Amino acid sequence: MNKVKRMCTQSIAKCADGTTVEIYETISDFYEGDRLFVCPHCGEMYAVNRDDEYYAKKTFESMKDRLFCAQCQKPLSDVLPHPDYYWCMKSQTIERFARLPDVPLEGIARWAEFWNPLD
Repeated sequence: MNKVKRMCTQSIAKCADGTTVEIYETISDFYEGDRLFVCPHCGEMYAVNRDDEYYAKKTFESMKDRLFCAQCQKPLSDVLPHPDYYWCMKSQTIERFARLPDVPLEGIARWAEFWNPLD
């Protein structure tokens, strides 16, 4: 498994314990962008490229039961979609990000690094 860099919109979410965390959403000029996932055990982030799935004829959903987290080594079978869910470092918990559907995150654009589970 290798890391990939993706252009993202970065925003901030507040955890129940009062700390803040960065929330990401991939952006692209010509396609839907990568789908992001978060490991519910350690918070490690994953980016799944829809084009890679299409051309490789394999989907993340069909493979995730056989993959393990690069950080904590637990199965990726229960990864959660990000930014809908995010990891709070201090409390070591997953929280839900409430937002309106189809409304993009507002924030600064920057490069972020994620694991590519299909690589």
